[in-house]
Amino acid sequence: MGYLIFAALVVVFFCTLKPKSAFEYHFIYTPLLGLSVGYWTLLLSIVAEQWGTNLRATATTTIPNFIRALALPIVPTFVYLDSLFGTMGATAVLGLFTIGIALVSWFFISESFGKDLDYVDNI
Repeated sequence: MGYLIFAALVVVFFCTLKPKSAFEYHFIYTPLLGLSVGYWTLLLSIVAEQWGTNLRATATTTIPNFIRALALPIVPTFVYLDSLFGTMGATAVLGLFTIGIALVSWFFISESFGKDLDYVDNI
């Protein structure tokens, strides 16, 4: 959850204090944005832990593809919001909205520590 809060802060920082030069953008903003998405590794670990041993690899490789497919509704939404709020406003609204969804999802995920993940299918 710390990564998600850090990502929200970086989005707010990026949208309120716009970079004044290419140097500032590439050496300050880009590394901060890159560090703030470190939750991707944690997400894959959580996905792997939520599934039994016979489905772990399938789930771990499929869930990121579902997330990448979300670009299909996100891009047109960004274009629409860009016409309403401008590029930085659309970035802020969409970035904070998606991070908000991730934070809400974080609270509803079940803990798998101590859970027997050696599922057996009875045919």
